[in-house]
This record gives sequence, structure tokens and C-alpha cells, in this order.
Amino acid sequence: MKLSFFITLITCLQVSATAYSQRSRVTLNVSEVKLMKLLKLVEKKTNCRFVYNDDAIAPDLTVSVNVNDEPVETVLSTVLSNTGLTFRLLKNDLIVIAPVNTVIQELMVQGKVTDKNGTPLIGVSIKVDKTGKGTISNERGEFKLEAPGTANLVFTYIGYQQMVIPVNNRTTVDAVLTDDTKGLSEVIVVGYGVQKKASLTGSVATVSGKDIRSMPVANLSNTLAGRAPGIIARQNSGEPGNDGASLSIRGKSTFGYNSMLVIVDGIQRNFNELNPADIETISILKDASSAAIYGSRAANGVMLITTKRGTSGVPTISYNGYAGFQQPTIRMKQLNGVQYAEMYNAGLAANGQPARYSEEDINTIRNNPDPLKGLANTDWWKTTMNNAAMQTQHDLSVRGGNDKAKYYVSIGYLDQNSLYKSTNYKRYNIRSNVDANIGKHLVASIDLAGRLERRTGPGLDAGTIFNTIVRASPLDANFYANGLPGGTTGGRNPMLDATESGHRQQDWNTFQSNFALKYSVPGVEGLSIKGVAAFDKKMLYEKQFSTPYSYYKYNASTKEYDKITRAGNINLTQNSEQQAGITTQAIVNYIRSFGKHDVDGTLLYETYNYRMDKMQAYREQFDSPLLDELFAGSKSGLNNDGTADVYSRAGVAGRFNYAYAHKYLLTATFRYDGSLSFASDKRWGFFPGVSAGWVVSEENFFKNNVRTVDYLKIKASYGQLGNDSVRAFQYLPSYYAGSGSGITSVYIIDGKPYNGIFSAGYPNQSIGWEIATTTDIGFETSLWNRLLTLDAGYFYKRTSNILRPRTASVPGTFGEQLPFQNVGIVDNHGFEVEIGHENRIGKVNYNARGTFTFARNKVIFMDEAANIQESLRQTGRPFDQYTGLVALGLFQSEEEIKSAPKQYNFQPKPGDIRYADINGDGVINDQDRTVIGRSKVPEVVYGLNLGASWNGFDISMLWQGATNFNTYISAELAYPFFNISNPMTYMLDYWTPDNRGAEFPRPVINGNANNLKASSFWLRDASYLKLRSLNIGYTLPAGWMKQARIQQARIYVAGTNLLTFSKLKGLDPEVPSDTRGYYPQQRSVNIGVNLTL
Repeated sequence: MKLSFFITLITCLQVSATAYSQRSRVTLNVSEVKLMKLLKLVEKKTNCRFVYNDDAIAPDLTVSVNVNDEPVETVLSTVLSNTGLTFRLLKNDLIVIAPVNTVIQELMVQGKVTDKNGTPLIGVSIKVDKTGKGTISNERGEFKLEAPGTANLVFTYIGYQQMVIPVNNRTTVDAVLTDDTKGLSEVIVVGYGVQKKASLTGSVATVSGKDIRSMPVANLSNTLAGRAPGIIARQNSGEPGNDGASLSIRGKSTFGYNSMLVIVDGIQRNFNELNPADIETISILKDASSAAIYGSRAANGVMLITTKRGTSGVPTISYNGYAGFQQPTIRMKQLNGVQYAEMYNAGLAANGQPARYSEEDINTIRNNPDPLKGLANTDWWKTTMNNAAMQTQHDLSVRGGNDKAKYYVSIGYLDQNSLYKSTNYKRYNIRSNVDANIGKHLVASIDLAGRLERRTGPGLDAGTIFNTIVRASPLDANFYANGLPGGTTGGRNPMLDATESGHRQQDWNTFQSNFALKYSVPGVEGLSIKGVAAFDKKMLYEKQFSTPYSYYKYNASTKEYDKITRAGNINLTQNSEQQAGITTQAIVNYIRSFGKHDVDGTLLYETYNYRMDKMQAYREQFDSPLLDELFAGSKSGLNNDGTADVYSRAGVAGRFNYAYAHKYLLTATFRYDGSLSFASDKRWGFFPGVSAGWVVSEENFFKNNVRTVDYLKIKASYGQLGNDSVRAFQYLPSYYAGSGSGITSVYIIDGKPYNGIFSAGYPNQSIGWEIATTTDIGFETSLWNRLLTLDAGYFYKRTSNILRPRTASVPGTFGEQLPFQNVGIVDNHGFEVEIGHENRIGKVNYNARGTFTFARNKVIFMDEAANIQESLRQTGRPFDQYTGLVALGLFQSEEEIKSAPKQYNFQPKPGDIRYADINGDGVINDQDRTVIGRSKVPEVVYGLNLGASWNGFDISMLWQGATNFNTYISAELAYPFFNISNPMTYMLDYWTPDNRGAEFPRPVINGNANNLKASSFWLRDASYLKLRSLNIGYTLPAGWMKQARIQQARIYVAGTNLLTFSKLKGLDPEVPSDTRGYYPQQRSVNIGVNLTL
């Protein structure tokens, strides 16, 4: 039987008897039973404990015995005869079984327990295998205990692999424990420090840098969906340089700012443009206890990102590079010329109008398109867009060091093209993280990072270009036979929008720096003092030069091509912006173990000061499109503007961790923060947090009775967090100069205009912190020697003091713009699960990890107007639910219309939408509006990470999905010919007398007011499942690379967003609601190489 079985079963038993085994008597009657099973049976019937090596007893050795109330010594003499085994009685009912002629003696064994670096380990459990005898190591890692010379010593310590060492009749046995790489020793980055996973009591999720790098994307935010429980991600655009996902932790819990706080290397920073190759780990602090130490702005959770640092050893050079292409996940397909003409005729017929396109016209479009007659068959998407957009990224780093200094240096380059030729995004990253020992007690760290970003494009933004495609008729010519560009009915040409509308350049230059000194106080073990200063600067230079372009229209009467120039004149807008932030931190940390007691305390003081300055200049009426400088524009058409912003905060924070015997865990945190956003008497907020954990699996009663569970920890936390992300200085009177909020104030004095000054709103001197109070309870466990791991928890969060206007208690005749006040209350609750499995079968290693999050919010109070319809009241309902009429389907006949309630003053016809009479008054009007569908934020998100490796081959994939949310299609995405648009192909399923079960109403040219009402008819289930990432690689054999002095070489093929499963037709399920034109989400395929030298 395996040794681990007996360790779990026996070592927790407490033996207090002092009599020798010959005083124990036993009755047995067994035949042909395995010897080890017989010994187990004797242990159950007596106080005896047997000590032996597994190798000494053959697993198939069987014995028989029939005794009645005989001494154990007599029984053993009978049983062990002719087996080659003997026994010896020791003190405390210990019986040693060993081969004949083995010297059996009880020894006083001593030794020392350390980690791989030679650091003494305090509180390690050392037990004599298969007995209750044991001790723990002292503060120097030393131990001493009596043990039989043939016994095994079992060393157990949370966070380290269990070790079994034979005594072999030695009196000195030392042990070097190895980190438990399967999870419990994993070091988790927490606020202003680190903790081992085994000692965590809060709700903290982690994502490794390796997982991040397995998904080759330009924006770091797109790597997190599905990787950690609690993270809700939604990517609304695929535009290069602007394709980041919006992220939240556990959904939405406030009316205002819902984004998480992001900390990079201890400093609040933006992380979207970080180089993924520089990431070491990401920690997500979800509960109040974990995040409370950040106080200010931590109400929506905290993401901690740690970049790579140097390591001792020879320098390691790493290169990762890939090249590939991007394409839309789902391309919006519009009607071709024939479909357009036929559907247009149907729309006219719905109004009783004659057809615009004859059968001859339609045949012309189908067989021989004639742009001169307005009968082209143009695919404007193909005219404007490339089939794919190329992208490439290259990263090079050097990592190394010694006992004096350690370093990590990297450079990175990203080049990403767009679907249309004139747009590109380039990013250059550089980073240097250096740690140096100055003397024996002082460590200096200097981190420097720079980033250069350049976004280039046409004079019009992506939304305008894609909207122009949507509105372009396929019957209009893209080019005439003579090569002249044509135009659309709407007076534009999307291809020229993308190539001839001017140019735009946006440069962001970012510098980040951390300077730190850490002093370990001599004479006070475990005490250190650290000072940190960080300076960040971000600079924007932006130039947008807009030039009207010309296209041509064929004039049938003159048989000439009329040149048409877009309205407007050449104009230039230039922006410059500077952002600077300075952070200072003073941190005192004390960590020490006293026997079974582990303490860890942190106290810090932090300040942050930020300033932004922005200027804008505008000129128009340029004489030439070749000179895009301000001086070349007219002084009569100029405009200058500028603004500034400041923000400051300061705070004191602390955390205290205590653990007893690695079983009972306690963490207390606090933050006392002051923010410039509030008046002096409301400026400071106190945010406490407390959490506790109980490692049940370390209890003797658990070890003795539960064999399949390796580890079980129950944890709970409670705390408060703050949010000061509101418009600053609302406690002061504010004014508009000249114009603002749709009002213009100009005075004429002596014939000259002067800007007037008028109130921008009533001040609120009582404005204060938004408070989030959170409770978490959960557990972590592992089973079957960590074959299965599970981390699950429930959370409840109440956000109060949310800034909302007093629309109910203050009349609208007040005469002043009302201030926002701390009156809103929102609840958010749900649960999270993370389950993992890893194993090896033969040469195949495989792993699987699933994540699941459910989060549902509810508005508790928002001071709604007293006369609001009950059906539209948000109180008591989730955030962001859609409102409108309830659609019952489509009218099928005139008789049905006559028998139905009158719908406003409309005159619906068969094929139009029928609405429900919610209030039962016999009329459909605005009083029948109600809450329809779900929120636009998913309540359920989940992910499945799969991986395997075999003989150098490896594969990993990430599936991610979301459900319990809706999207609302409208405008050009829902209504045929809306704003002269070309309908989507999914609209072809429209109502006719022969297609009564159609998905869409009858098409009507120039719109149909009945069908345009906001209603559940246009609400769609946006649930989806996506293959977010697939990475297949092969690591070349080391022997092949040895001559080239390459440590490792891996080639791979990787893809993102390769598959999408959704009920939403023709659109990506992450399409932003109520959109008309947007840059679609992208799938990518890349080929790359990883090299380590």
C-alpha cells in the first residue's frame, strides 16, 4: 500500500497510552488475508501502532490466524513465522516490523529543515510514519524526536511538497523541502506585497504571464475573457489601436464609474498598451478585504499586474515573434443589386406605389450591370475593404543577474494594419527593471518603461466609413468604365472616405518610472522599510487634416460625368495634451514566525498628484491640400481652445496577517483616504476590511476520516471600499463662459461682443464618497492528490451613496440645474466557481480549467419621479434593462387588426408589428411601455481552458461564453432602407402573404412609424460561445539546438476568435447596441517562433 495512504490515515492519531503492547489482547479469526490488512485490523482493535517500510512487506503476502483474547505479542509471533519478518516492541505501543536480522533500535533523531535556498523553515510538521509521534521545527528550522531506526520521517509544510526520508539508523536527518508547484506555494501578488496562495483568505484570482502570451493579440485586455472567474469582458470594436475590451469585475454595481482600479508594479496605470511579453502575473482582487488596502477607487475591484524582473544565473535571451492576418469574425452582409431592387419594389408595393425597377432592369442588374443607368451591382464592402489586414509583433528580452544585481530588459514592436489601406497602428515598447544590492541590508530598484504609439488613418473616423458602407446602394457605381469614381445616393463614396478624405495622425508617447529603496533593519528580524517614488508622463500629439474629395455622377441628358465635390473646405485640427502623475509611497513591513504563530504586518503612506493640460487649434480655408500646417490656413476661420485638470489624493493604509499552525488564518486591512474631489469636511474616508480562513484539512479529525481530500480551506471576508471617480469640485459653484450645456451667452458692449458668464449648476457641498460594502464566503479544495481543484464562493455587494439627481423630491420648477447627491443604492450578488484538473497518462500531459461567474444587480433606490409609470420604474430591477412596448408578433390579416386595440394613431397593415395592451385600457400608447428583456451586460460568463503536450508537441485552447443578456438592433441594422441604407441579408426573411412566419416585418419605403417604436420585437438574445484562442506548437529536440547554442526553440500557429456560436444573425454578438456603423471584431491567424538562448 502506498506510503501516502498511511500518512493521511495514521499521523493525526493521538496516542496517550504508556503501556507496552503485550498488555493489549486481541481476538481474530481470518484466513488468507493480506498481512498489511491484518496489521490494520489489529490497530483498530488495540492501541498498537505498527512501523515498517512498505518495501519490507510484499503487497501480496497473506497470512491466517485464529486466536481468542491473546496478547498481541503472541499473535505477531504466530503470524510472522516463516515470513522472513520479525518485530520489536517499543514504548507507547509502537511495534516495529522489519526483515529478520535487521537491527531495530529507538534513536533520538535531530536535524534541520530548510527550503531550496537554505532558509530555515519554521513550524514544519515532522512525524514518524504510521505513528502519532511527531514534533515541529523551531525558529531555526531545527527539530528533535525519538524514532525507530527503521522508520520513515514525514515532513509536511503548507506550500511545500511532502517529503518522506528513511531514518536508516541515523541520528541526524536533514531535509530540504521543495516548493509545491501544483498550487499551494504559488506566490500571489496582493496589495503592496505578496502572499502564498495557501495563506490567502480573500477572493483573489490569478492569470499567469504564460497564459497571456499564448494568445497573440495587440491589446492586453483581450486576453482576460474566460481566464479568471469574476472578469466580465466585452470587445466592441476591432479597430487597430482601439480594439481593447471593456472589463469589469463581477458585473456592474453603480450608475457611474464601473471600471476596476489597475495597478502596474505598485502604481496606478493604464494597462491596455502594455507589452504582453513583459507580464509575469496578473492578480485580480475581488472582495473588500483584499482590495480595502487600496481604499480610493477600489470599489469595483483591483487588478494588479507585475512585470518580469531579473533572476540569478547566466543571461537568458528570449525572442518571440509572429506574423499573421486579421479578418472580421462575422462580416455584415448586405443585399446585392438584384435583391436590393426586388426588396425595394416590395417596399413600394407596401405603400400602394408602383414598382421602381422593372423586370428588365432587374435582369440587367443580374446579367449585365449598367452603372450609367443606375443599375450597377456594386459590393461596397469589397470596394472599400481588403480581404485581410496584416499584423506582426516582435519581442526581445534579456534576463539575468547574480547575488549583487538582477536585471530584465526588453524591447517590443507591433505593427497592425486595418481592413482599409490608410489606417495603421504601430507600437514600440521598451522596459528595464533592475534590482541591486547595496551592502548587506539595502536593495535599490529602478524600473524604466517607455511606449511610443502611432495611429494613422484617413480624415474620417472608422464609424463614419463603415456607416457609409451600410448606407451605400449597390445600384450606384463604385467606378465607371472610364475609371472615374462614382458616388452613392447619400452623396458619399466609402472608398474615398477611407483614402481621399485627408489624413489623421495620433501619437501617444508614454514614460513610466519607479524608484525604490528597501532597507532590512539589522537586529530586528523580519522588519523592512521601503520608499517608492514614481513619475509617469504621457504626451499626445494629434493632427487631423480634412480634405473634401470629389466623385462623379453620370448625367444622362448631357452624357457627361458631373464632378461633385463634398461640401466643406480643407481644415486642420491639432491637439496637444500632457498628463503627469507623481506617486510616493512609504512602506513598513514586518514578517516573522514564532513557533506556530506567523505574523505579517504592513503600514504605508501614499500620495498621488496628477495634472492634465490640453490645447486645441483649428484653421480652415487652406489654399492647398499639400500643406497641412496651421500657418497655411486662413486667420478668419480659426479657433483655439484649452483646458486643464488636476487631481490629488493621499492615504494611510495597513494590513495585518496572522496564522496559527497554518490552520487558522486572519487578515485585517484598512485605508484612510483623502480625495480632492470632495470638500474638506467630506474629503476623508475610512475603508476597513477583515477576512478569516480555516484550513480544515490540517485538523486531525479531518485527516483521520477524509482520505480523498488533500486540502480544504473555508474563507470569509467583509469590508468597505470607496469610489471617488466623480466630476471634481462639484462642491464649488461653477460657471460657463460664453456657452455651455446648449446655452450661449454673449453681451454686446460698445458694439463689441463679450462672453457672458452663467451658472453651470447648483453646488453640492455635501458630496462624498461612494461606498461599496461587500461580503464574501467560499472555499478552496483539492482532491485525489490535486487531480481535481475547486475554488468557489458567493458574494454580496451593496453600493450606497451613489451620486444621482433628486428628480422626485425637488420640483422641476426649481430654476437651477440640480446637483447630483449621494442617494443611490444598488445591490449586486452572485457566485463564482473555478475548477481544475491536470494529469499525465503515459507521455501525455493534459490539463483543464473551467471558470464560471454569475452576477446579478438590482437598483434599491434612485429617487425616481413620483409620477413615473410603475412599469418603467427602475427601482427593484437590474441595471440597463431595455424599455419599450411588448411585441406580440406580426399582424396576419385585416380582421386581426380590426379586433386588436388601436396602436397610437397608426394605420397598421398585415405584416406590421402588433403590440400588447399592458394596462388593459384598449389602446396601445406610451402608457403600455414597460421593461423588456434583460440588461445589455451579461449576467453569466464562463470559460474553459484546455491544454495538452506530448513528445514536444503542445496545444492549448480557450473557449469563452456569456449568456443572460440582450442586444437591441435598430436603425440600419433593423429597418430596411432606413436612412437610404442597403438592408442586411438577414432582412430578406420579411413578411409577405406567402411568408407569414417571417422574422422581419414587411418592408416599407420611407419608414413605418408603427414598426419603428422601441419594442421587444427588436431585442435579441446575445448569448454566445467563442473559441477565443487556439495555440498549437512544437518544441524542437534539445539535441538539435545544442550545436546552435539555443536552449529552446518552439514554432507555433495561433489563432484568436476563430469560431463564434450565437443566435444573433449576421452580427457579432459583442456588437455595440444601437449602432449604425462600427469596425467589426476580428479573428486572427498567426505563425510564430519562441527562442531562448
